[in-house]
Amino acid sequence: MFNAQSTTINTSIHSLKSLEPVINHNIAGANPDSNIQYEMETSTYSHLLAVEDGQNQRLIDLNEDTYNIGRKTDNSIVIFDRHVSRYQATILKKYSEDKKAFFYQIVDGQLNGKSSKNGLYINGKKCNQKYLEHGDFIRFSEKAAARYFVLIENEQIPHICKRINDQTREVENKVLQDTEKSTINLEQTFLHKLDEDQYDYLSKLASFSELSPYPIIEIDLKGKITYCNQAASLTFPNLQIEEFNHPILTNILRYKNQTYRSLFVREVTVKDQTFEQYIHYLPQLKLIRSYIFDFTKRKLIEEKLRDSEAKYKAVVTQINEGIFLVDAKTKKIVEANNAASELLGYSAEQLINFRIDDHFLVNKKQEFTQYLQSIKNGFIRIKELEYKHKKGHIIYVEISANIINYHQQKMICFVFRNITKRKQLEAKLKYTAYHDSLTKLYNRSFFNEYLNKALINAKRENYLMAIIFADLDYFKHINDNYGHKLGDKSLQEFAKRLQSNLRAGDIMGRWGGDEFTILLPKIETEKDVIQVVERISKSLQKPFVLGKKTIQISSSMGIAIYPQHGQDSTTLLHNADMALFCTKQRGRNGYSLYNSSMKNL
Repeated sequence: MFNAQSTTINTSIHSLKSLEPVINHNIAGANPDSNIQYEMETSTYSHLLAVEDGQNQRLIDLNEDTYNIGRKTDNSIVIFDRHVSRYQATILKKYSEDKKAFFYQIVDGQLNGKSSKNGLYINGKKCNQKYLEHGDFIRFSEKAAARYFVLIENEQIPHICKRINDQTREVENKVLQDTEKSTINLEQTFLHKLDEDQYDYLSKLASFSELSPYPIIEIDLKGKITYCNQAASLTFPNLQIEEFNHPILTNILRYKNQTYRSLFVREVTVKDQTFEQYIHYLPQLKLIRSYIFDFTKRKLIEEKLRDSEAKYKAVVTQINEGIFLVDAKTKKIVEANNAASELLGYSAEQLINFRIDDHFLVNKKQEFTQYLQSIKNGFIRIKELEYKHKKGHIIYVEISANIINYHQQKMICFVFRNITKRKQLEAKLKYTAYHDSLTKLYNRSFFNEYLNKALINAKRENYLMAIIFADLDYFKHINDNYGHKLGDKSLQEFAKRLQSNLRAGDIMGRWGGDEFTILLPKIETEKDVIQVVERISKSLQKPFVLGKKTIQISSSMGIAIYPQHGQDSTTLLHNADMALFCTKQRGRNGYSLYNSSMKNL
């Protein structure tokens, strides 16, 4: 992404950039006196960090309160480059009361005040900390860098993140050992110059390709046209001649000084065509980029719906999406098309007089009431809901709505489609992202996330918690003597045996290989965790029947307790691992509670 060779991730980032203009295709103007007809105040933003370190590229959907960045493998974001400090930087989530929005701040080094060895460069300048803005280019070393994006939230973003990250996962294990060595110094003057050159290069790289079927126009902050793609030139042949007299560029400089909320939408009429124009202000790149979509056909459909009941019925009876016509006052359905009947399992006659906010809606009724109010205020938005089918099962629908006049009454026209299969696929992908494929336990990444959240609760509520490292003894011997297939089966059965002895609320994950982690997020005393490990040890005395083989399996365990054995996840995990090592030295098949004398092992 950050050099000419990274073609794969570049393509994915272009796909990501193309999400910006296609979020709300049915936004209507709320202020007739303004050229900017709808400011995206009600939108939800996604904060993304695209990272490259010379070994791989990743796209991270930022949503946690804190992210640690560095070479050390216990960081939230690991940079595989020895020029990067073990703890290079920290990203913090902030909330602005003025803007009523979240944003992120990056700090050089750690929160304890310890700076990184080679410093932090953002947009070619060295800095200790900065509130991140869309387009910021962050340099960690010659090969390691990141780009920060703020986009309107879209369902495609998690899929793009996964697609990019899947391409790089195999590389990580090959470079873990090398990154643990000492940090290599960089020549700062060279790094500074490289930042400036690279930032200029990426500014050009971020533009969309000529292959886009939609018009894309860029102007500088003075209003001069700097770029038009082929679609823009064909759609608006007089643009270069008319410049600011052209409707597409009229009043476009109005919000050029906006920094955080930088995406606006307006409806523009050019001759007999209507367009939706998404205006993206990018002061960091010194340009304003417009994405333009032909809105003409849908405007004609809306006019038909408003002006003619006969034409309206002709459209809705043939359309594949379900349509409800709802009385704005009573919220009762007054008309429903065939597709709505098929989707929900009721006849059209049965649907009449059902309340739109009661009969089908499974949950989030208060949230849906707010959604209806926003529709009455003139906003058109897409929303995902859970509906109950006549047969009782749940279907997921994507719904949009608009106020129309019908028989001189205000009605709400709801259009919805079944997205159940897509939601099921999303749930499956999410499960895969957080679970180990062999044991179905949480994977290392999710365990770390859960541990950090549990620590916050433990600190706030002032109670104890414990971490247990559990190792399957002599696993290599099982693999060597019985084969890998039976070895995998032993891991699965071992995991089930351990999990069956945990308390409600405890979680367990596969750390890697034959090593497992257990989190007891709340304990009263040290005895609570001792009871758990002794219960596990006792249960392992019963032999394991694996197909035609019966084998005896034991476990070595190490325990660390918050806060006496550490007050952060890194320390607690390390000390539990040290306790496990001590158990193995004593002959395995037992457990050890961490103490300070283990530091010398």
